[in-house]
Amino acid sequence: MPYGDFTKAVDASKSIRTIRLDPDKEIQKRVGRIIQESTYINFIGFGFDDDNIALLDPKNFADKRVYATTCGMSARTRYKVRQQLRIRFDAKEAPDMTAAQLLNAKDLFGPKLKTLTTPRGPMAIKRSFHRGWKI
Repeated sequence: MPYGDFTKAVDASKSIRTIRLDPDKEIQKRVGRIIQESTYINFIGFGFDDDNIALLDPKNFADKRVYATTCGMSARTRYKVRQQLRIRFDAKEAPDMTAAQLLNAKDLFGPKLKTLTTPRGPMAIKRSFHRGWKI
């Protein structure tokens, strides 16, 4: 979906597929490629179940900026997520961060690109994240 275009959300939701115990290996490869090619990864309402983490493959998250809601997440699960996906939780934020709080606190899709008003073309924007970004 284009950034901020929520008019296609219903159409996008029709292609959501759930992960089964016997995953479709082709879909798993496609999801892995999408994660690897992504700059920003956002989990909203994801329980970080061991089976789901294994299906997504933690190595796909290397060098990614990852945000996640933590509402109802135990300290043990947070520890597991830190170990497996190298996600850091910001101690200054609510330990039970809801989707609304996450959306208000973070720029989930990264900085918007800006263009110059002169005919020189788009201005290069340096990425505003680094390895080990806190969530």
